[in-house]
Amino acid sequence: MSNLAKYGSYDASAAEEEFKDSTSSSGGKFYKCREGKNRLRFLPPSVGMRTPFVKVWQHFFTPVGAKKGIGFLCPRNMKAGYDCPACKKMDEWLVSRDPRDRERADGMRAKPRWFALVIDRDNEEKGIQVFGFGKSILKGLSDLRRDEDYGGDFTHPVEGMDIYIKRTGEGIDTRYTVHPGGKTTPLGNDHWLETMPDVRDNAVVLNEEDLEAKLRGEKPTRREDFQDGPKLGRGRSRSSASQTSVEEFGDDDYPEDV
Repeated sequence: MSNLAKYGSYDASAAEEEFKDSTSSSGGKFYKCREGKNRLRFLPPSVGMRTPFVKVWQHFFTPVGAKKGIGFLCPRNMKAGYDCPACKKMDEWLVSRDPRDRERADGMRAKPRWFALVIDRDNEEKGIQVFGFGKSILKGLSDLRRDEDYGGDFTHPVEGMDIYIKRTGEGIDTRYTVHPGGKTTPLGNDHWLETMPDVRDNAVVLNEEDLEAKLRGEKPTRREDFQDGPKLGRGRSRSSASQTSVEEFGDDDYPEDV
């Protein structure tokens, strides 16, 4: 294979840190797990990264009077340089004597999630997709990486393997289990490595004006508005596989895997 300089490797020590995250109490299209088995190939980290995952903090809640939930990256937790209006409202509710306010605050709290680049083996024609997931899937993946005999660096394009993620249940009763594919299989398409974006480019925080508009139920008038805020990437240009905003998740893409 001729692309060995185009990607990094999934560092075992990084998996150790992600395992601690997963057990603590504290692009293109987005991929969503279907009910039943999902066979995915996780792409390797970009050069300079120790892990194929990027951690973000997301709010997801349904505003009072709204029919549809909204989600966005939290400016406070992502250190975007301005305070988060949702967190400020939470702060007010947490000191309220009304137990309903404290319940609302808990439902609005930002939660950690992780993004990775994947290939859906059952729909490879869709190319590189961004997969957002929570602690239970992170724990399963980091467990595999930490076990050199059972999993190891499953993202390696030559010596890695596909991963099965099984989804059962719905809503708050949704559960996920993670299993290795069982044998080493090559990635199989050099073009995916050559066009692989930096997953960090998907960790975009809306600017303050656009976030306030979103909370009012409005949308930015220009697609570029999603790119004005701080991001965890390196300021590189975005390929077509990394231009989907986190705002484009559906209603039920956030609360399932916590």
